[in-house]
Amino acid sequence: MPASPQGRADSLGVTIEARYTVGEYDILILSARESAGLETWLRGQRLPDPGRRLGGARQYLKQGMRFFVAA
Repeated sequence: MPASPQGRADSLGVTIEARYTVGEYDILILSARESAGLETWLRGQRLPDPGRRLGGARQYLKQGMRFFVAA
């Protein structure tokens, strides 16, 4: 049985802080312990090329910032 999205997120150090649906969009607020886990999780969600968009993620994570994802 495949891991749940939250279970997979937990194993990569990603926390789904909040989840909303607004019209046709699914909105997630994410935090992470490290940028590699966040990037791996985003790729697993089939989002377009998260690596290019996460260039400075490590800096943001050190500051305790959250990530906003709309898909």
